[in-house]
Amino acid sequence: MTRFSLFFLSAIWTSIASIPACSNDTTPNPAESTQPPSSPANDTQSAPADNSTGRPEPSAPESNSQPPTTQTQTANPCPSGMVLIDGGVFKMGAPYSVKPESDYYLHTVALKSFCLDLTEVTVANYKECVENKSCTKPHSNGFSCTFDIPTKLNHPINCVDYQQAKQACETFGKRLPSEEEWEYAARGGQEGRTYSWGESEPSRTLSCYDHPGTCAVDAHPPGAYGLLGMTGNVWEWTSSPYVKYAGWNPVGEWRVYRGGSYSRRFPKWMKTWVRNRFRPGEWGAHLGFRCASDVESNCPTGTSPQENNPTRCLFPGEKLPKTSQTTSQGTWNDNSPPPVVTRSPHFDQDCLRHKPATPVAYELKGSSFAQRQKLKANLGCANRDVGSDFNSVCCPQ
Repeated sequence: MTRFSLFFLSAIWTSIASIPACSNDTTPNPAESTQPPSSPANDTQSAPADNSTGRPEPSAPESNSQPPTTQTQTANPCPSGMVLIDGGVFKMGAPYSVKPESDYYLHTVALKSFCLDLTEVTVANYKECVENKSCTKPHSNGFSCTFDIPTKLNHPINCVDYQQAKQACETFGKRLPSEEEWEYAARGGQEGRTYSWGESEPSRTLSCYDHPGTCAVDAHPPGAYGLLGMTGNVWEWTSSPYVKYAGWNPVGEWRVYRGGSYSRRFPKWMKTWVRNRFRPGEWGAHLGFRCASDVESNCPTGTSPQENNPTRCLFPGEKLPKTSQTTSQGTWNDNSPPPVVTRSPHFDQDCLRHKPATPVAYELKGSSFAQRQKLKANLGCANRDVGSDFNSVCCPQ
């Protein structure tokens, strides 16, 4: 073989060796595989309306959708069906509320990490607890309490009072969340979301809102931390007594519940900072619960643990309001003057449309929430809307 032939064969071999080999290996780049999945937390997703038979398939999030910055830093040590909520510091309350006497006074809160149920407690979960004689049967109104409706096993249990919700969570080896924990999770921690999914106003696509009844717990897209149903479907009991954030406490014992419900028609009620309250023995078709549990963690830097509280951390010099003192029966004694009653004819058509049995609109103004509620019941009226100092009601005449 000539020197030229050897050179020619060597050149061909070098060219063949430089061609990359074919492969069926689809293993992702290690740098890519360590990235956390993006959270479907934006407010542009869609899902079927009420669907109690299966999980919807929401559309993919926008490319700029980001999970809360505290969400993906730690592996999940929580029990099955629960989500890890990494602790941190956040602004609690309404962004516009700067007066300490306000129900929604904006203030800074520090929390340890905790676990929170992915969904509201379902009828199926609660029925099993009742059958095991560990929970008591919910209250019933004969038409909208989900325990009585066989087709709603995957809907949230409702018509439970505070003690029933508390007992159920303890039976499950958990507890009710505090309202600080609830708001932190709903807002995406430091993100401060207006609604759990983001900033777009509520719709039936995003939430069980303005709806004739409850929805399946997984019928709508996830919100902050991947949690389902934090905004809408049913309000959720918390462990917290109702007190003003800056220290004032009302007469008697009330417990806070959060999140808005299927029956609400006004977006303001669905905002993550909105608080509502009932006495512990009260209940309604609009009200259910989810549970929380503790996880080993430290307070955020510069804070220290609050005594007898699993997750709350305090800043130096921070003082918390004291809870109300109640009678042995937990009753309340409200000596506020009676509310002022005025006609609201401009809302008659709204009453006629949404509450036809009580088509005449009135406003109960001033006094206290408890006194307005009492007068509303005595008159046979139904709440159309409620504010900090008024009840807009629909009455029989």
